[in-house]
Amino acid sequence: MKKKIALSFCLAILLLIALAFSCCSLFQNGVEFINNSSYTVSVYPLDTSWNYFELAPGEKHTVTTDQGYVSFMYSPTSSVRCDKSPGKVVFSNY
Repeated sequence: MKKKIALSFCLAILLLIALAFSCCSLFQNGVEFINNSSYTVSVYPLDTSWNYFELAPGEKHTVTTDQGYVSFMYSPTSSVRCDKSPGKVVFSNY
């Protein structure tokens, strides 16, 4: 019984994380992140080749890696969308 409750709790936590963040990957060595939204966007790496950063409205940031791809999550996904093109990620309001 305790194992089922613990498993249900873990699944609920994973679901909340999935709803709060959106994951993306770009197969590029360098990616420019541009925040055209009116919100501060947090960008989280899914590997250790680069570090977390935040973008205030109007800011830009470039991530360079030798892995051949850049994988990341971002938030807030409820009010900001992510448009990807080769070498560029643009955040904008929904």
